[in-house]
Amino acid sequence: MLARVAPMAGRLVQRRSCGTVPHKPRAESLNVPKRSKEGIIEYMQRVSKMTRFQRRRELHPTNWSRRVKVRFWGILSVVGIFFTAEFKFRECVDVVGNPARITETRRLFWIRAFCGRTRSRWFGSMMDFHLQPALRTPVLKAFVWLTGANADEARYPLEAYASIGDFFARTLKNGARDFADPGPTGLLSPADGMLVAAGTMEMGNPTVQQVKGATYEADVFLGQSPFRKYGDPKAKAPETVRYAVLYLAPHNYHRFHSPCDVNFEIGRHFAGDLLPVAQPLATRFNNLFNVNERVVLTGTWSQGAMHYAAVGAYNVGNIRLSFDHNFKSNQLRQLQYYLGHPIIEKRWRKGQKLGAGEEVGTFRLGSTVVLIFDAPKEWEFKKEIGATVRVGEILGSC
Repeated sequence: MLARVAPMAGRLVQRRSCGTVPHKPRAESLNVPKRSKEGIIEYMQRVSKMTRFQRRRELHPTNWSRRVKVRFWGILSVVGIFFTAEFKFRECVDVVGNPARITETRRLFWIRAFCGRTRSRWFGSMMDFHLQPALRTPVLKAFVWLTGANADEARYPLEAYASIGDFFARTLKNGARDFADPGPTGLLSPADGMLVAAGTMEMGNPTVQQVKGATYEADVFLGQSPFRKYGDPKAKAPETVRYAVLYLAPHNYHRFHSPCDVNFEIGRHFAGDLLPVAQPLATRFNNLFNVNERVVLTGTWSQGAMHYAAVGAYNVGNIRLSFDHNFKSNQLRQLQYYLGHPIIEKRWRKGQKLGAGEEVGTFRLGSTVVLIFDAPKEWEFKKEIGATVRVGEILGSC
């Protein structure tokens, strides 16, 4: 060991003693005699007590100072790039007219920096990764254990699902859900989940409560005012407009159904972000649903207009419609609508007629379903806010 360290110590003293700038040799500052056995031993003892960074500074003082400078300017450059990007993002939102009426642009930028569409697309690719037959049962059992999903009600055994995404969008066994008769004025729960908000909308203030303490504007969310028929600004305003917001957790059944006999005439796709819709964020950010990717189906039911919205969330990039297989969401290089991308609108000439309980579409991970509908004054909800509901249960009626 001494034979290996002696040349190194000698070179260190020699390197310190040569140069154009006079300085005090490191060996003298440590009171180590040059090339002596006692000095080498003492030096080794001192070095053994040093940290890794102190040793680097002791042996390579020039490289150490250079590294500090590189790290400092590197961190400063990254911070500068982020703040420049934030300024340009806010400028872009203002230039296109802020169609989503975002009130907290700076907060939105930093949320997008950590919860962007690309990360959701990567996660979705992982969920759709094809599993070998031998791995399907253990992997899906682990997923069921982590999320608390009920695998017993799935239509097929675990080994029949080729990916986690396929199991997530599973169908149920016959009879796993009982669909009640809503009658002419009743609505069924369109999905499994929790009723996080429900109420009546006022004409002068058309806002929907996404969770307690946070709201979003319904006309921006739907692409039209909920108090008039699409394309007819002179139409008589409805008596009351009600709304219901259902949150689907990762363990829930992720197919959503029609709440009544309905005829959808228009479908709109709002290309947006995929921000988390969980309550901790939803309570701190207004208009969260207005910036998220969503599909809004507009039509009629027995009591007037019916707006049915499927809202994407973090890691929920895929929203699929059962009656329109050409529809695709969360496409690569698709700009958000509040940054200038047009709202994609599709009209069905004869409409899309669905009976109560028929399947409307599928989520690939947990998200939210929003109903905004006309109803008479005597109409009331049968479920309390915060209650857990299952698809097919009576949500409300006269």
